[in-house]
Amino acid sequence: MSLSTRIRFPIVLAVLLATMAGCSGRSSGTSTVDSAVAPPGSTAVGSESSDYPVGREWREILGMTEVELFDAELFGAGQRAIAECMSASGFDYLPPVVQPSNDTEFERARNPLNRTYAAVSGYHLPTFDAPFVDNNSHTAPFDLALFGPDDGQNGGCLAHGSAEVKELASGLLEELQSLLNLLAEATEGFFESEDGSNLTADWGACMRTHGYSFSSQPAAAAAFDDGPVSDEEIVVRLVDLDCDVALGVTAARSAWERQRFEEWVAEFGDAWAELLARIVEATKRIVGDI
Repeated sequence: MSLSTRIRFPIVLAVLLATMAGCSGRSSGTSTVDSAVAPPGSTAVGSESSDYPVGREWREILGMTEVELFDAELFGAGQRAIAECMSASGFDYLPPVVQPSNDTEFERARNPLNRTYAAVSGYHLPTFDAPFVDNNSHTAPFDLALFGPDDGQNGGCLAHGSAEVKELASGLLEELQSLLNLLAEATEGFFESEDGSNLTADWGACMRTHGYSFSSQPAAAAAFDDGPVSDEEIVVRLVDLDCDVALGVTAARSAWERQRFEEWVAEFGDAWAELLARIVEATKRIVGDI
């Protein structure tokens, strides 16, 4: 069995970005309507447009570069620990080749205003190649040394690498996750707000003029959860998009979430900056600069 299907070693940034993207989404390959921050007054455009909103604007505002570098160094340190452990057991372990990030492409694809993607995949989330390529030749003895007798939970070189990462991270990732969870909580709830409820009602009326009786955008997406993308799904998705743009649903949601993001910054911005500074110092310690 390949490393990509059994690996327990965390690629930390993928988890963090998933949290930043919001808590309402489902896993890749299933349908969803998820958050996106678009400038008020935006219209539906193709993903090739320079005006296309890329996910939530606060990705850039928060400044995740420090986290990305920390994640890369943690991953490298963990992989070195695994390789040393495997070598001691008589095996040559090849660290996986990490693929370039496709986060921007993913966020563009799942943005509610992306007509280009909606016309191809409806409500379904984009799917991409695995984040890394495993070039190891897996034999039963090799996998036993790598994963241990109970699939990497206790013992095995993979668990050794995970322990190395946990020690180097020294609680920083938990602090980071806690702040990002607070951000997700702060920006949730648009559809339960008065403006969101009113726009949802207007959106439902718009959909009924086209022969559809969905109660909300998430309800429309949920109707196509099972199975592959269908022609019917694409038709519904494009009608949904036309109603969204005509009424400004995503634009209003964007403005609503942005206001709450700014309130989060006012309360937690100093804590975020202090945490990033400690992450920078931890990264330097890993690479031996201090």
